[in-house]
Amino acid sequence: MPAKLLVNLVNRKNSISKFSRYIGCKVAEQGADRSFRRFRRFLAGGVLDVGVGVGSMAKILGDHGYLVTGIDIVDSSVYPEVIPLVYDGSRMPFRSKSHDNALLICVLHHCTDQLGVLTETMRVAKRLILIEDTFRNSIEKALVSARDCLGNFEFYDHHYRTTEEWVKIIRAKDWQVVHKEEWSSFTWYGMYGRQTLLVAEPN
Repeated sequence: MPAKLLVNLVNRKNSISKFSRYIGCKVAEQGADRSFRRFRRFLAGGVLDVGVGVGSMAKILGDHGYLVTGIDIVDSSVYPEVIPLVYDGSRMPFRSKSHDNALLICVLHHCTDQLGVLTETMRVAKRLILIEDTFRNSIEKALVSARDCLGNFEFYDHHYRTTEEWVKIIRAKDWQVVHKEEWSSFTWYGMYGRQTLLVAEPN
């Protein structure tokens, strides 16, 4: 059963629900930890986590001693210590370049205004760390979409872009990509995915 679905079973107070919450949180934390280990060497200073979700990434960052600010359009955190700032999805209540690092970890393909969220994140950050589901061909795109739908229990079209598209968009905003990394992976329930890590800074 996908991690998000497991986490969403927390509303009841019986032992089965508590067990589901525990398993769901552990699965989400494992995924967040794998991402964290890929970009950790690029972190210096405070971190803005854009699109907190259930809060696993913010929790891991906090556990490793980072000063974390979380922001999202809703508070879906399952961790008492992770309390995101809720905003309207448009203008973030921060000064330009007020955060050392901003994370967009598998967030943008869920956004109706991808480029607006990206642009606003780049406005408030000195460094952008982006991980996105990507694809290289139509078959891979279909597999990535199937994994996302099942993994998040969200059965609607997500807007994926290729790595080259994201690089082009970032460069068009007068930022440089200082690191690019691509990989394929399989979930614990056997679904194939393709991800890209981009680290970008202003020119």
